Amino acid sequence: MAQYEEENEEPSLSDFLEQISLYTDIDNLDQNADYVALMTMHSAKGLEFPTVFVAGMEEGIFPSSRSLDNEEDVEEERRLAYVAMTRAKQKLYLTRACERMLYGHTDRNRKSRFLKEIPKDLIEKKEQEGLSQVVSSASSAFGEVGTIRSMSLRQQLNMRKADKPTVETQTFTAGDRIKHKIFGEGTILSASPMGNDTLLEIAFDTKGTKKIMANYAKVTKI
Repeated sequence: MAQYEEENEEPSLSDFLEQISLYTDIDNLDQNADYVALMTMHSAKGLEFPTVFVAGMEEGIFPSSRSLDNEEDVEEERRLAYVAMTRAKQKLYLTRACERMLYGHTDRNRKSRFLKEIPKDLIEKKEQEGLSQVVSSASSAFGEVGTIRSMSLRQQLNMRKADKPTVETQTFTAGDRIKHKIFGEGTILSASPMGNDTLLEIAFDTKGTKKIMANYAKVTKI
């Protein structure tokens, strides 16, 4: 605040709040330090790094599902993709997941359209070591031509899951008293089924109200 007052002839609270809202930890980034910097694409503007990883290159994530109905919004995300890719000075890694769980639902997203717009001679495609790969046809469930995990691998993973002991599934309703290993005891205000889990809104006795997924949070009834 002192620095702001010194640099402005007519300082005001609203103008001060507007300026500090633009400040982030990226402003203090030491690009010569030996660590990984995690940031949004917007905050990466103007910066460059020897190696850059861009995750989530999938339809519905990047570009986001909210932009797909409007070509102008897709174009804006395309410009953002360009910003992200050009932050890399030497190596650029673009990654996507074959399967992804979001908000309790497991989805299989097609690869981002932005990947298809990159000249093929600039791409070196790599699969996770140990995974066999199959080139799919354009009519496959995954859409465009690309590499996917083989069905034999899926079967192996399913077999491993089947070998694990079955865990008793708890059911929750509003009014139940529960215990969490970090937040302590609380009362369930609402329980909403979501995929293979349940979204719980819990009023904890000492930690306030929180929304958590029952299975991942490992809450237990008391």
